[in-house]
Amino acid sequence: IEFIFDNFYPHLNPINSKDGMKELKKIQTLTNIKVKSICADYFMENPIFIDNLDQSKLNLLTLEKVIKNAKFLNIKNIILPCVDQSSLNSKKKLDFFVFQIKKIKHLLNETKINISLETDLPPKKFLNLINRLKSEYITINYDTGNSAALGYDPEEEFKVYGSKISEVHIKDRSYKGGPIFLGKGDVDFRKIFKLLKKNNYKGDYILQMYRDQKGLNIFKKQYKILKKLINEK
Repeated sequence: IEFIFDNFYPHLNPINSKDGMKELKKIQTLTNIKVKSICADYFMENPIFIDNLDQSKLNLLTLEKVIKNAKFLNIKNIILPCVDQSSLNSKKKLDFFVFQIKKIKHLLNETKINISLETDLPPKKFLNLINRLKSEYITINYDTGNSAALGYDPEEEFKVYGSKISEVHIKDRSYKGGPIFLGKGDVDFRKIFKLLKKNNYKGDYILQMYRDQKGLNIFKKQYKILKKLINEK
């Protein structure tokens, strides 16, 4: 599964304390269910590139802590969202983001933890960002729903950076709209699965599908649809 580190009482998040991490390790051993990645939504509201330099420094220190704690938990992948409030929608933000990330490249090399970036940048600008960062431990998270909502063409995306994708978030969205029941939006899952196969994708699929207040039943329905789509590829 993918763990979430967000801005909802972050001090209570188990990956943010020694006791919490010990408890997580114990549960993983008992259940044999592994936490393989962390989606660090915390940094959507606390970007590492804001104008307040003291706060940016503090946010970067928090990211360093998450990386070290991921190492302790034997988690290999951290998704760093740069969308919505943390969108890299200006040259100034992009340049500062690159400046900040370069400060922790040595830590990525030491821990061998991968940072998988999720952005709303168009394909060529996204690849340019990856190339500027110059690290084998900085890759791309591909979110099917977000790309559809932005109106991006999967063919172009995979042509430009398909080989850089290390994780895929599965959800459906309409163009310029929010999450929607799987298959009801504008995501062309058949095309995307074919492109992933063409690119010899071997990473994980994280299901972030539409949910209601009850949760489980609507997830089961969408999971059944997803399995059918996967088997068609």
